[in-house]
Amino acid sequence: MGVEVQAVGLLAVEMPHRVTVELRPGETLTLRSLVFVRLAARVGEGLPHTLFDEEERLRPGYAILLDGRNAMQVGGLDAAVNEGARVLITAVVSGG
Repeated sequence: MGVEVQAVGLLAVEMPHRVTVELRPGETLTLRSLVFVRLAARVGEGLPHTLFDEEERLRPGYAILLDGRNAMQVGGLDAAVNEGARVLITAVVSGG
């Protein structure tokens, strides 16, 4: 089953297809290892560098949802990502 990751909006240029990251039995990743190691290995280093600055802070204008919740409010890069999790990476849209 793995972890399903999808980038939408402008970020779909960096990662145009939904990616499933497989986990070993009983394995739990952090959001940091998912993005900087597992995703970078699958789609290249561009996505992590687009999303995060040199201090690994999420750049303004982007959001990462972990199972429908803002990942930065449920542990940030240290949030646990378990088997079956869904991660959505998007640019923030605002306006009226």
